[in-house]
Amino acid sequence: MKNKNRFGFLTGFTLSCLLHATLVMLFFYYDTQKEGLKSVTKEPLRLSLNMFAPEPKKEEVVEIKPQPKSQPKPKPKPKPEIAKVPIPQEIVEEQPQDVSEENTQEEIVQEQEQQITSAASLVEDDSYKLLIVAAIEKYKGYPSKAIERNIEGLVTIKLGIDINGNLILVEIVEGSGYTMLDSHTIKSVKKAAKEFPKLPRDMIFTVPISYALDRSS
Repeated sequence: MKNKNRFGFLTGFTLSCLLHATLVMLFFYYDTQKEGLKSVTKEPLRLSLNMFAPEPKKEEVVEIKPQPKSQPKPKPKPKPEIAKVPIPQEIVEEQPQDVSEENTQEEIVQEQEQQITSAASLVEDDSYKLLIVAAIEKYKGYPSKAIERNIEGLVTIKLGIDINGNLILVEIVEGSGYTMLDSHTIKSVKKAAKEFPKLPRDMIFTVPISYALDRSS
């Protein structure tokens, strides 16, 4: 019984302490709220439109550099005027007929001189040709085998002789058809070359050498 009474006493005492503490705290809280409201009412809040206005932008100062003055271009010098000279029409100079006639006469004379020169050279060539043919005929003879076989023919040869009369070329242009006559002719020309005359220039001759048997006897 004593323990129950003691427990009840402690519980009541504890509850009363908590209650008083709660009341004290509420009292201090109310005082602080009251003082805050007074301070708010004493100093009213002032609002102005300037508070919400945007800050003024700073104006940027742009320096404008003066552009250099363009120098005036020099005026082109006027080209000198070229005097136009009228082009004359084609002038056909009439040559006298005597000049053309003289030219034709000169050409005729030149042609005649060439013909005379060529004729003279031909005569001269023929004269040397006769001397060469005579020397070949002197050494020609007649092959004995051709006489035995009754062989005849004509051999045409080309001769080249220099200015000193030396034989520099000999060849058969057209053969006789018999090898013995052709080869005999070459040998005869080489033997006769020692009697060839000196010439005014290097010359080439075409000489026919004939082989014919004497059938009169």
